[in-house]
Amino acid sequence: MFLEILIILITTYTIWHASNILGRETENLGNKYNIPSSVKGATLDAVGSSFPEFCTVIFCLYAGSFEAGLGAVAGSALYNILIIPSLCVIFTNKSMNVEKKVVYRDGIIYILTIIFLILMIYFGSPNPTNIEQKFINKSSGSVFILLYILYLVFLIFESKNSDSKINRTLNNQSLIKIIFFITLSMIIIAISVHFLVDNSLKLFTTLGLSKTAIGVIILAAITSLPDTFLSIISAKRGDADAAISNALGSNTFDILICLGLPIVYFNGIYINWNESFILLIYLLISSIVSMILISSNWRLSKIEAKAMLAIYIIFFIYIIIQ
Repeated sequence: MFLEILIILITTYTIWHASNILGRETENLGNKYNIPSSVKGATLDAVGSSFPEFCTVIFCLYAGSFEAGLGAVAGSALYNILIIPSLCVIFTNKSMNVEKKVVYRDGIIYILTIIFLILMIYFGSPNPTNIEQKFINKSSGSVFILLYILYLVFLIFESKNSDSKINRTLNNQSLIKIIFFITLSMIIIAISVHFLVDNSLKLFTTLGLSKTAIGVIILAAITSLPDTFLSIISAKRGDADAAISNALGSNTFDILICLGLPIVYFNGIYINWNESFILLIYLLISSIVSMILISSNWRLSKIEAKAMLAIYIIFFIYIIIQ
């Protein structure tokens, strides 16, 4: 048990450090070519912050536990939408003003993504030998990816039609150097996540936690660290929109790409509908409540932040005791 705990701690630190490097270099790549902020956020920034979740789903599938992978993605989404905005308010010790576009664009698209995921699982083919399992086929995974591509096209057209021009200082760093550090950090993250998933499943299964609970509580919190630090830094700079948008954009990427690509790669997967339904419905309701709180006077107050924190704690307790 001590060895598993030690490996989890080491891999957590390694993932955090490598994710910071990956995020920094994807930021440099975007600035180098002056990519519009909305497009950069949905592509480069999303890859930088969500690559640990993607690796988690892949290795959970190899370990025969897609429930843990889905739990990590859904748990990370809950963490991003409830904990990160709350921590931004707490660490800055002030309310955050949020533009309507963040809710109307990122928030609504994200909520629709959750609904689509629920419907995909609900209408999946039942497993003849286990009625609790539904099969999500390769075509469904392809639709996930297609939807994200359409989302990117929408962002590109929106950035072209925007009246405001974003002028950033171009990055003169060598492209080869940027690509080298992006590749190196992704390799380090992938190796670290492999050991993290393997040892987390060993340790917490022994302690009696379900694989879904392991994904939701342990893997989700660890893989969400990059988003947490990125959003808190944005909030401290006074850029609340970036803090909220980073969380929402990362969640959309997690569901459509971090789940879509593995489903295609593995030619479809079976998933436990009973466990997934409760998790995804809670995610949907929490996301809607969060958007309502954020859109209240278009600012997130300390009281609202504490309410969002309480929603997450309730979910945390439910997962532990179920």
